[in-house]
Amino acid sequence: MGGSNTLTNLGQTHGILFDGSAGSKPALETSNLLVNRGAALTGTGQATIRMVGGPGFNALDNFASGVGFALSMEGNTGPDLVYNEAPSAPLIRFDAAGSPDRGTWSFPLGDVLHNLGDGVQAIEYTAADDASPDWLLNAGANVPSITMQGGLGYNLLTNYGAGATNVLLTGAALPAGGVPGVQVIGGATPNYGDTPADANILENHGAGAQGLTLIGGHGLTSLANDAANVSGVLVTVGDGILEFINSAAGVNLHDLGIVGGSLADYVRNDASGLEILNISLGDGADVFDNRGADVNSGTVDLGEGANTFLASGANLSGITFSSGGGADLFVNQGSNSHDVLFASGGGADLFPQLLPRFVGPDVRRRARKRHGGDPGR
Repeated sequence: MGGSNTLTNLGQTHGILFDGSAGSKPALETSNLLVNRGAALTGTGQATIRMVGGPGFNALDNFASGVGFALSMEGNTGPDLVYNEAPSAPLIRFDAAGSPDRGTWSFPLGDVLHNLGDGVQAIEYTAADDASPDWLLNAGANVPSITMQGGLGYNLLTNYGAGATNVLLTGAALPAGGVPGVQVIGGATPNYGDTPADANILENHGAGAQGLTLIGGHGLTSLANDAANVSGVLVTVGDGILEFINSAAGVNLHDLGIVGGSLADYVRNDASGLEILNISLGDGADVFDNRGADVNSGTVDLGEGANTFLASGANLSGITFSSGGGADLFVNQGSNSHDVLFASGGGADLFPQLLPRFVGPDVRRRARKRHGGDPGR
């Protein structure tokens, strides 16, 4: 096809194929739009809506009445969109292709997959050859599998769906030739706003989500959660900084694993009920800032470097901290802490809670007896 093309379906059908790949004009000069509002006919195998994008803008829109279809989009060098409202779709698959995308001028995104349908069985987003921003946004509840294979550039997976499971974002490593620049028309540069040039970010807002995994690639690795009763979270850094932020609304987060790297990683928890920790922050000057109460059970390896642990939440318990040879700072100002062990790696570590301005004379006496001197001097 050439030029701009639209296919709209309002009736029942066994399947739809829209092939716009024959076009040759660049992004924003052409567009291909597939709109479906009809339900799938049953009894003849899996009904599928497939779109093969051209070099311009491509969009596949499946509205709420379009039930029963699997959706497949094969993108091209322009910005591409997949939008679904229909519940219980067996699969939504999006290959962003296009290396790299030409991006858009007014919206800080290159390719987008947006799902609103509850009970979609699987969502698969691949952007392995794409250097422009990519966004997978799921708002459907009870989706059992959401995977995003990000490319270079900025990759964002956002989940609002309650009960989502097996949510995975995997970044791409920096190739030998570096990150290719985003192609433009006539020398104009796309404006992506304040988004980082290179990042892999997973945001969870869905209560009861299980199995959130972020494997970093090139640039920032960041996972943020503000939903309650989330479990099975794993964050592994790429070649940049790692950050993990659990807001006050993210109560009762269970089974948190973090693997940091050689840069200054940052972990912050504001919620109560965080438990079962397996955290290794690597060799940078890392910070673990815990402000939530009732944090218990697990291990935290601060690694080498001048690391900092700050705690202000009550009832910290059952945590074993270890560090390397750096000068670490360990500050616990929360009440009712118990069974907390700090194994120093031999650096000039500082525990200001043992100093007179932090504690009363009874604690100073215990510290003096234990360490053979007055820690207040």
